[in-house]
Amino acid sequence: MTPDEINAVAAAVAKHMETNHICRIKLDDTQAAQLPHAVFVWSDLGDGNLPKGIEEMRENHRWLIKMRGRSEKTAMAIWICWVTLVAGGAATALWLGIKHLMETMQKH
Repeated sequence: MTPDEINAVAAAVAKHMETNHICRIKLDDTQAAQLPHAVFVWSDLGDGNLPKGIEEMRENHRWLIKMRGRSEKTAMAIWICWVTLVAGGAATALWLGIKHLMETMQKH
């Protein structure tokens, strides 16, 4: 190919990329600067394979969502158990106090 043909192809590719591959997400300069790092991390996660790394990230995210759900259920069970123990202890102490008071009043 001649240099003019190469330049024409390059211009056509550049025009195609401008019109057909526009990022639809509005990013500020700080966010846009972080994209290469994110792509590198995903690629690194997939051992150099970007699609594999993205899929691995999705699987990790699904696992994290499951763990959060289980963690919330476990925390709620612990909270209910703690409240029950404290309330039961308070009720027992109150009952023993009332019982002791009644026994003391009967003796006098």
